[in-house]
Amino acid sequence: MLHSLNNIPLEQIQRFVYFFCFFSGLIPVCRFADRSMHFISAYHQGLSGAQAIWANKKYHGHCVLPLDMVSFVKKVVSQ
Repeated sequence: MLHSLNNIPLEQIQRFVYFFCFFSGLIPVCRFADRSMHFISAYHQGLSGAQAIWANKKYHGHCVLPLDMVSFVKKVVSQ
């Protein structure tokens, strides 16, 4: 069960993040952050979950999706 982070002091959260990065390695954390950034960009441009998955598979090498790609994805992938 996940607990709310509202009652945990910021210093304790920072220590937890530091130990997590130290013990898990930074590469998986960086990959997760990079993939999350791609989905945030897709959602910000108005794509649904299925559309964001399809677009991120097709444009996995790009930092953000091209603007003209959004209208194409909305036509190709049904919601």
